[in-house]
Amino acid sequence: MALAVANSRALMQQAQAKAAELRELDPTSRREAFTKINELAQSVKRLRDSCEELQEAQRAMWEERSKWLHEELIALCSERLQGGEDPNDFWNSIAELLYVGSEAVEAAAKSKPELEADLAAALARAEKAEAAAKAAEARVRESEEAQSSKQNGGSPAVGGSSKSEPNKDQSSGGSTMSASENLEMRTKLVLQQQEIQRRVADNRDLVQRLQGALAERDRFRKASEQASEDTTRTKANADRQGKVIEQLMQKSESFAREAQKSSSERDEAQSDYQAMKLGAERQTTVIEKLIELNTELMAAVNISTEEKRRLDEVNEVAAAACDPRNMQASSHSPTSPLPHSGPEDFGTSLDALLGDDEDDDANPVAALVDNIGGALNKGWGLMSYIAGNEDAKNDRALDLAAERV
Repeated sequence: MALAVANSRALMQQAQAKAAELRELDPTSRREAFTKINELAQSVKRLRDSCEELQEAQRAMWEERSKWLHEELIALCSERLQGGEDPNDFWNSIAELLYVGSEAVEAAAKSKPELEADLAAALARAEKAEAAAKAAEARVRESEEAQSSKQNGGSPAVGGSSKSEPNKDQSSGGSTMSASENLEMRTKLVLQQQEIQRRVADNRDLVQRLQGALAERDRFRKASEQASEDTTRTKANADRQGKVIEQLMQKSESFAREAQKSSSERDEAQSDYQAMKLGAERQTTVIEKLIELNTELMAAVNISTEEKRRLDEVNEVAAAACDPRNMQASSHSPTSPLPHSGPEDFGTSLDALLGDDEDDDANPVAALVDNIGGALNKGWGLMSYIAGNEDAKNDRALDLAAERV
């Protein structure tokens, strides 16, 4: 258990060191940064996996620490993978990170035979060391058995003690040599056992590293395949979105052209409206002038009708003057005025017209003819005067209406 805690602590320190190295890198060094991100991800993954080997009391603490490192990994990835204005920069960074992971997988795959060879050599050395340790242990056991058998062989007789003294010294010298060899062999055995344990631990570490590398290779391979699928899917979505955006842009351009056309038509309609408004105002003015002109013309017609009525009265007066009954009256008084039933001014005018002849002719017929001719001439002159005045008034009214229009 202490070994598992030490392993977790070493992995945490390794991950913290790689995170510090990643922070110190230049933001423009993308390749090196992605390599460090890959190594940091490996360390965090190994730390998270090592938490499963810990006891329940210590597992929660180390899982919390691995969670902190995982969040730090996410923050560093966000800083390094964050692109610019172009959305393709993010996916380019993802692709480069996948390339780095693929290179790590390929390097692990290439180093697999070498690691397997090292593992086999280490196992062979361990087997040899174990065999040597067993042989040394057997020799030590045999020497101990030989020494114990010699010690249990019994002492010689007292009478022969003087003769057996040299043999005794010789046996004591041999036992001393056997004890030193035994101690040396025991020391070598302990050293070999320690070496064997160290090599076994190294072999176990190599096996774990190899298994971790293989698992990580498989994980990176799956992640690479998944990322490739995601990239393909994202590119397909981007293509579809690009087509939709292009269609929307075309529609917006069409709408803009239609809006511009509608604006032009609106301006033209507004111009036509202004022109029609001005025309309507002018027509209204013309209609008002025409109404005034019509009023004036009606007044002129009324005046002309009145003048015509007066002219008819003059004609009646002239006809009355041509009546034989009036001729007799005029023969007796040629200078007397003709009777009339018209207005006073026309009667006065007729008296003036008919009373200009002061010559007293002796022939009454000639006087009557002269009077009738003079009256007719003066009547026609009056009619021409009235007609001329009526035409002049009509022409003046038309000229005035034209000037007003």
